[in-house]
Amino acid sequence: MANSFSFFLLLPLVFLGIIATATSDEYTAPEEKMTHLHFYFHEIYAGANVTTMVVAVPPGTNSSFTTFGALVVIDDMLREGPEPSSKLIGRAQGLVAQASQEGSALLTAFNFVFTEGEFNGSTLAILGRAKLSEPPVERSIVGGSKLIGRAQGLVAQASQEGSALLTAFNFVFTEGEFNGSTLAILGRAKLSEPPVERSIVGGSGKFRMARGYTEARVISSQDGYFLMEFDAYVTHY
Repeated sequence: MANSFSFFLLLPLVFLGIIATATSDEYTAPEEKMTHLHFYFHEIYAGANVTTMVVAVPPGTNSSFTTFGALVVIDDMLREGPEPSSKLIGRAQGLVAQASQEGSALLTAFNFVFTEGEFNGSTLAILGRAKLSEPPVERSIVGGSKLIGRAQGLVAQASQEGSALLTAFNFVFTEGEFNGSTLAILGRAKLSEPPVERSIVGGSGKFRMARGYTEARVISSQDGYFLMEFDAYVTHY
């Protein structure tokens, strides 16, 4: 238990590894296209085999999903149809926070993890506000030994089947060409299935209005030190 706890404490520091230099190369993005996906989001919030769990509420309040400030972790099902028996095509894994003092308005940050069909092995990172009483709910798809910066943010264990992490953090550069700039990263990390691909959903400084993706691989994990190699492909102004 102690080793597991130490591992998760170290995760926000995974990007302090041995990288010789911070380099930048021009990258030509492929031509964009629009894909329309249609599926159903199934959640079990009561009874056996629940797929949503309240993990935190403000001190002195009831442990309820409707409490302002409540934080919920989800591992819900994506199915082809509305029937509970319809084909399972993926999972929705992430965080939901009750973020309004006036009625129920949720901050949602999660990944659609596709496990069947054409998009098997692919994910979509979703971020946005959800007010279920006002449909439709529209949200965004936000797809060295020298210290060059820090990774600061949150990591949540968001899967009931093995270790699959929801990660939301910033790369804060403190040296070199991008000193003072940041990149915002959101996505799913399953370290046992490299490369770990996540979305760049924004940035600041020289990375203002950035978008793109990162690829990462675990190099080593021993003696309390975790090392991961990153490649970031960034489109920005």
